[in-house]
Amino acid sequence: MLKREKAARPPKSTGQKALLRGGLALVAGVVVAGVILAGVQKPHVDQVPVITQAVPAGQMVTAADLGTMLVTLPPAGAIVQESGIVGQYAQVGLYPGETVTPAQVGRSYGAGTGQVRVVVPVTAADSALAVTGETVTVYGTMPGASGALPTVTQLVSSAKVVGVYTAGAVAITAQAPGAPALVGLAVKPAQATAILPYMGQGQTIMLVARP
Repeated sequence: MLKREKAARPPKSTGQKALLRGGLALVAGVVVAGVILAGVQKPHVDQVPVITQAVPAGQMVTAADLGTMLVTLPPAGAIVQESGIVGQYAQVGLYPGETVTPAQVGRSYGAGTGQVRVVVPVTAADSALAVTGETVTVYGTMPGASGALPTVTQLVSSAKVVGVYTAGAVAITAQAPGAPALVGLAVKPAQATAILPYMGQGQTIMLVARP
């Protein structure tokens, strides 16, 4: 029988060997890169609401006052849902760039638990230009007898201003400025009782902003 001889394969050229080695190196590099990427987890990113324009204390926060900030870890205590802020009243002044905590907003603005709201008459000179949301010390003056100097008494060491009004009881805000004539204070009932005698004819209420 006649046997066919296998045709001898021509030897691989140097270029082919280089191409083969390059291809294998490329595949190996892709595999290694895939393993590395598989082991690297993308950081989790949250959107946190932030104040974009100043909101005075006592004013309701609207969606127009808020923006969002991308963070990998929300600040401790920050409200992370816009719905938890919009429609709430600022309990303190809120400023651009700030996140908001539950203590800074509330469903209403005014006297807290165990407090009453008392409105006292003031003049611009005696009100220390009180601003809603700030804390003041309340003093009362009684006219002195027979030309003596008035007697000044500290009535409340720390009271929260919950509203500033004109003589016509119109609320004064940044958008509606006016001359202060009435100031609403959140105080305890006993403190309100101490203030009332100084609201009569000839008496004066003075408010001094606390540092």
